[in-house]
Amino acid sequence: MKKLFLTSFSIIIVALSLYVGYSLTVDRPGNEGINTGAKSETAATEANKEKDLKKSDSKKTSGDKKEDAITLYYQNGDYLKAETRTGIKPTPETAIKELLKGPTDSGNQYFIPKTTKLLSFKIVDRTATVNFSKEIFDRTRGGATEEELTIYSIANTLTEFSSVKEVVIQIEGTSDGEVDGRPVQDFWGHVGFYDQPFKRDKALIKETTQ
Repeated sequence: MKKLFLTSFSIIIVALSLYVGYSLTVDRPGNEGINTGAKSETAATEANKEKDLKKSDSKKTSGDKKEDAITLYYQNGDYLKAETRTGIKPTPETAIKELLKGPTDSGNQYFIPKTTKLLSFKIVDRTATVNFSKEIFDRTRGGATEEELTIYSIANTLTEFSSVKEVVIQIEGTSDGEVDGRPVQDFWGHVGFYDQPFKRDKALIKETTQ
């Protein structure tokens, strides 16, 4: 009977010890700190991810706002000088239309008559064909230099685009024969269109210093 009592008492003591130990482990302040720290770390990670996404979106937005620009070439002395225009969709055809408007930079010159129209434009196998109206014949001044630089103002402007490697110039849809009794190949009577198609000529571009 005495042994049974001692055994029961021992079991009760062990059970109480286990219960007290478990309670101390669960309620220990240090454990709460560990759980809170893990939650804080997770929250910080999520916040950083959100910041990174906002930065990425901001970069994309600023990239979308980048202004379009085209480079045109006009005569400046005995060379061609680049002139940049912004806020314009950069396509070869648009560039030629802008070129026909004439220069805006001081010192640049242009000899194609303002009445000249772009009748058609196409690109096939990186060869651009530019078709002007007959008014292009009606220039009132300039000699061989002006004629050469006018031709290459067109060629160099178009070859700014990777889609264009060379340029054919037409008047009223033809690059030979006559238009209103004027030989198309002679153009203004000095250089002419005999060497078509025209390729980019970097040697004619004036270097500028910033």
